Amino acid sequence: MDEVEEDQHEARLKELFDSFDTLGTGSLGQEELTDLCHVLCLEDVGPVLQQTLLQDNLLGRVHFDQFKEALILILSRTLSSEEHFEESDCSPEAQPKYVRGGKRYGRRSLPEFQESGEEIEEVTVLEPLEEEARSSPIPAGDCGEHWKTQRSEEYEAEGQLRFWNPDDLNASHGGSCP
Repeated sequence: MDEVEEDQHEARLKELFDSFDTLGTGSLGQEELTDLCHVLCLEDVGPVLQQTLLQDNLLGRVHFDQFKEALILILSRTLSSEEHFEESDCSPEAQPKYVRGGKRYGRRSLPEFQESGEEIEEVTVLEPLEEEARSSPIPAGDCGEHWKTQRSEEYEAEGQLRFWNPDDLNASHGGSCP
């Protein structure tokens, strides 16, 4: 961030700080400081910021320069600890299914929904129509409804299975249409 942008951000922060100064003294008390932290979305670091600013302050009021310096100090600590946490917390890696000559085969990462099986949707199996149902014509009014019901139960990769023959595992998956 260049100096001009930094000055603009500091000026906006100063305006916001002054807008919470109800006494007009150029300083904020604990309640005003809490409100300012809430407006700045500093709920995570607000209590630490207030403790830092008010712990040795006999008057219980904070000036803008004190607030700005403490905010920069706490946010820089928070950012550096988050970066350290991100570096040490790599995504969980699944064990490869097969390793040969240093080459690993299989899934590299664990699925996101591994912990809860609740996220997995139930698959509905369609039973083949009875002989009587096949021979009876569907009334024209019900045709659209039958199509909508059937369409809603298709898989996301619609049309992909027609190219694959489960009996012939050596067959190419990209073969021509039957």
